[in-house]
Amino acid sequence: MNLSDLPRRFTIPFANGAGSGYKRVIPTNHVAASDTDAPASLQDGFPPETFTPIAAGGIPPNGADFNGLFNQLSAWARWQAAGGPAYFDADFAAAIGGYPLGAVVRASSAPTGSWVSIVNNNMEDPGIGALPGPTNWRFMAGLGATPAEVLERPARGDRVVTPYALAEASPSGVGATGRWEQLPNGRIEQWGRTSPISQNGGAVTIAFPTPFPMGCENLQLTTVNPAAAPGENYDMWAQIVGYTADSFTIIQQAVLSGAAATPLAVDWRAIGR
Repeated sequence: MNLSDLPRRFTIPFANGAGSGYKRVIPTNHVAASDTDAPASLQDGFPPETFTPIAAGGIPPNGADFNGLFNQLSAWARWQAAGGPAYFDADFAAAIGGYPLGAVVRASSAPTGSWVSIVNNNMEDPGIGALPGPTNWRFMAGLGATPAEVLERPARGDRVVTPYALAEASPSGVGATGRWEQLPNGRIEQWGRTSPISQNGGAVTIAFPTPFPMGCENLQLTTVNPAAAPGENYDMWAQIVGYTADSFTIIQQAVLSGAAATPLAVDWRAIGR
């Protein structure tokens, strides 16, 4: 089949303007015939009376049934030609015994995302359920999450995280004392290297590149000694005096067995929110 085989689309359903006397909804179950009317149904189609000659007591098919049937079929063809999706319908699911494996529907409560059924006879509504989401459906496609939604970690998995949204949800920057980055889960990491600090020279306070909105949770220090060698005659290490949401205070300690220790820089890394 080729693209050129695309059929003409229904811009309106068949019998769209037919009055109520000329179009009727086709019922699901059998409807008993009267002396002059033998209604069609989904169960029977056109009943036997409409196949019986009039001279033998038959009843002609009713034009309103033709209009009703073609109206419903063409309405669905029009919907699908317009790109309309199938929405989960609990009554429909009950009538057919549940959606089959591989069925793709939209949830009425979250109509911008598509869900694929991973079981047969699926009666579960994909729009209902606590974290991590429905049991018998998997999210297939939908709207891209906004950076705010990535950070908020919405309660349902009905958004697609695009590279753009992930990058925007992970802002980063450079400050006077180092660098910082915010992760999609809201955690903030900061790191840097101090200027050389003298041993036993007193406490030094260093501002974080950006304040932690909710506070610093952990701080790690490592003294940097470019001249480190097996025969070093002194040992130096940094200690944490304390930290706040805005800064941290450290002191450089040393054990000497010879010449005075050279001031050394300290690598630091902080985590918080």
